[in-house]
Amino acid sequence: MNKFDTLFKRTLSRKQKNISQFGTSIPSLLALKSLPLRNDPIESDIPDILIHLIDYLADDKCIFFNLYLDLSQEGIFRIAGSVKTVKELIIDIDQKGPEIINSLGPGPLNCICSVLKQWIRDIPESFVGQDIYKRLYAVKSTLTY
Repeated sequence: MNKFDTLFKRTLSRKQKNISQFGTSIPSLLALKSLPLRNDPIESDIPDILIHLIDYLADDKCIFFNLYLDLSQEGIFRIAGSVKTVKELIIDIDQKGPEIINSLGPGPLNCICSVLKQWIRDIPESFVGQDIYKRLYAVKSTLTY
């Protein structure tokens, strides 16, 4: 690695701390990525915050904990989490980075789902690109019900 690459990575890491994970475009978040979290080529096209949130939701301990506490829990994406907890999580993620999600213990899934929904709401551009939307719309128009 030459001197320029080292300086460039250091500059990016400093900038990353100042950029909010919420309300920032996906290309900007992807530009901040240094290395994929796992050896997965697809992961380089996914913002770190999204990977950490999904990993948390898919974690066996987290799911077991919530099922053990309350088997009658309604839809985790339908019922909003505690507003106070969600705001605190968003502030923590913005200040400490998306890696903070890994250190969260088991807790209400509704709060993490609310953070994920808020992140999607705050993306300045469309979550599904215009080119993909046009193709999906074209397929839909060919379907008969």
